[in-house]
Amino acid sequence: MKNTLRVIVEADCAARREVEQAEARREHLTEELAELRREIDETHRKAAEQAIEKARVDAAEQVKRTADEIEQSTKAKIDGLWALYKEKREAWVQEIVSEATAP
Repeated sequence: MKNTLRVIVEADCAARREVEQAEARREHLTEELAELRREIDETHRKAAEQAIEKARVDAAEQVKRTADEIEQSTKAKIDGLWALYKEKREAWVQEIVSEATAP
């Protein structure tokens, strides 16, 4: 009987040690998974920040190019209008005077 009780107690102790070891392994794996998740989150956050910064820089460059194109186009139109004015002003003045003085 003592032998049977000893076997039961030893089996119980061995089972408790295995449970404690399993709990320790589970805790360790949980910590590893949490750290891995933090690393993955940080990697994705950095990638997102880099993508946002690249998009901001690209948008700023596009705005600058568009503004330069508009400025050049406007200057060309203004220059064209001044050239037309210089070329036609005398004729326009004469036409206005003729219309104004006509009976």
